[in-house]
Amino acid sequence: MTQVNTERLVNHFCDLVKIDSESGNEKAVAEAIAEQLGELGFVVSKLPVPEQYTNGFNVYGRLKVNKKAASYSVLTWTQ
Repeated sequence: MTQVNTERLVNHFCDLVKIDSESGNEKAVAEAIAEQLGELGFVVSKLPVPEQYTNGFNVYGRLKVNKKAASYSVLTWTQ
């Protein structure tokens, strides 16, 4: 079983929290998450959200290991 690097996880979380992303202004954190997922090999989709709710978008990331393996999905909401 894979061990979680708790210090790395907490540091990453703290880095995300430092991004100015109060309600309605989530674009910067959505961009950061989309970029990070892309760097990890996920196929990233930016799903639009009505401007009345946010200047950001929802992020959907899909990682397919191979044709027979299960895929892994990540979805973040910015609204």
